Amino acid sequence: MLAKKYRLSAKSMATAGALTAKSRYFLCKRFASTLPYPRFAVAVPATVLPLASKRVALRRLLYREIRSRLATIHPADYVFVLLGSAK
Repeated sequence: MLAKKYRLSAKSMATAGALTAKSRYFLCKRFASTLPYPRFAVAVPATVLPLASKRVALRRLLYREIRSRLATIHPADYVFVLLGSAK
C-alpha cells in the first residue's frame, strides 16, 4: 500500500482541468498539483468486479506497482479508473 501522503481520494477530484489518457483497460486522469510529490487514486467499479474482496485485491496490486515506480513519476495528482473491458 502507498503511504498516506501519496494517496488521493478518487471521489474528491473534479473533472475540470484534467488531462485524460485512455487505454483498453484504464482511464487515467492527471491533474496539476503544487505538491512536490505525486498522489494517486485507483478506482475499480463494482460493474467490473462485483466482489469487494477482488476489487480491493486489484487496487492493492495497482498501488504496489505504482509504489515500485514512484521515483520516476512526475509530481501531479493521478486518478486511474479500471474500465469494463478489463473483465
